[in-house]
Amino acid sequence: MKLVLSIVSALAALGVNTVVEARFPANESSYLNFVIPPSLRKNDTAYEHQPAHFGSHFSVFAKDANLVQKVYYDADDNFCSPEAPPPAKNSTKKDPWAPPFIALIDRGACTFVTKVRNAQRRGASAVILADNKDESEIHVVADDGSGHDISIPSVMMKKSDADAVKHSLGKKHTVIVEMAWHWPKHTDHATIEYWYNPNSLHSAEFLGNFSNIVQKLGDNMQFEPHHHILDGVDMNCHGKTEKETDFCYNLCTNNGRYCAIGHHGVLGKDVVIESLRRMCVQKHYPGAPWWAYLSHFTQQCMEQKDEVYFANEDCLKDAFSHASIDQATIDTCMKDSGDITSDSTNTMLEAAMTLVEEFGAFESPTVLVNGAPLNWMPVTPKTVFDVYCHAFEYGKAPHACYQCEFCGDPVACIARDPMECHPDDGKEPEDGPSPAPANNKGKGGVKGRHWGWFFIFCCMGGAGGYVYYKRRVEGEDGFGSYSLADAFMSDSA
Repeated sequence: MKLVLSIVSALAALGVNTVVEARFPANESSYLNFVIPPSLRKNDTAYEHQPAHFGSHFSVFAKDANLVQKVYYDADDNFCSPEAPPPAKNSTKKDPWAPPFIALIDRGACTFVTKVRNAQRRGASAVILADNKDESEIHVVADDGSGHDISIPSVMMKKSDADAVKHSLGKKHTVIVEMAWHWPKHTDHATIEYWYNPNSLHSAEFLGNFSNIVQKLGDNMQFEPHHHILDGVDMNCHGKTEKETDFCYNLCTNNGRYCAIGHHGVLGKDVVIESLRRMCVQKHYPGAPWWAYLSHFTQQCMEQKDEVYFANEDCLKDAFSHASIDQATIDTCMKDSGDITSDSTNTMLEAAMTLVEEFGAFESPTVLVNGAPLNWMPVTPKTVFDVYCHAFEYGKAPHACYQCEFCGDPVACIARDPMECHPDDGKEPEDGPSPAPANNKGKGGVKGRHWGWFFIFCCMGGAGGYVYYKRRVEGEDGFGSYSLADAFMSDSA
């Protein structure tokens, strides 16, 4: 770090402007630019990049900060191993990179998480992943499901941009990069993305309550539901659903391509079908009809806690009718997407499964607010609403946030007209009669009785000490036959 500071100071003394201000593009959570050499620096903008969807910086609770460090690169090290590769024959052994540093690592050979984890173990403060092919859009830096232990930030930059950095490093130039990150705040609306399983009673309860907030806030809240679809090919279920004896028979559709886990007696494949059905409802009947369908389905087809109702045709028809949804439109949508009976790709289920992998939404439920996950907190209407209210620039949050953010039950607060919080909102009612008050006799009550016993013990101890003292004065050893009663009856006591 001293080297970094000395180089920056030296260039500043020569009149070279090395200051790079982190100007975040609108609604972007990270920033990438180079301080040294000046040929790599972008003065009016920053480098296009893709922040990783894992690590402690990928969170609504990530701190706003920036990092300036020297960049190291080794073309022979893909960081797929915790240890650096051995030196080639007839070459001198490379000295280990002295931390802190930012590692420039080529894409390929192993997962993004593996590369960043190994760089973290070797002392890197951050990682810049260099794409290995030219693409119009930078590849999503997805979690592989194990990125919870990553604590350093990482991004991916375009191949052409990374090649320029490698060229400068190849000429033995010092390269210093500035990275910055924050949780983007919006001015007019915030986005909430919610991954869930239609068979989850917890998610059904959350959606039933949170729907009041979503519909009340209107355009100020963009709520995007997503479905937790499992990759049947990865689970080795593909081709293993034809016979009832096949272990994936009840879990998957499309001959084992798309799977889900069912609970409360519901089959996993029926959960996949209901997910697809809800995607089509969201596509053709967004907003109030979608919420009405969910509400009626939950009350009539789920809360009975009977597997017969979850996939019951009559129950589904009743839910469609209640929400004023044309069932034929939904059935056509499901079939056009690839259906669920043939061994073929279903475009909607495939897209849902891809989103799970891209955003690392392997847990159900998973919540993202303005593109960052809500971690380490229970998913309740209150916690999600609280984070939502902090997703706006100062003074730009909706009126509901100022009226109900600190309310014990924001759902009840928002439902009132006008919105207002009551003292008992959010308080859990006590089940059963309140315990009878203690029968404390005397003015002191329980504490008074405790002090009374303490006084008695003190008196007994003092009397015993007096007896011992009298016997010693009279020339006898110990208490002898002198009793506590003698002490109290003594004229000299």
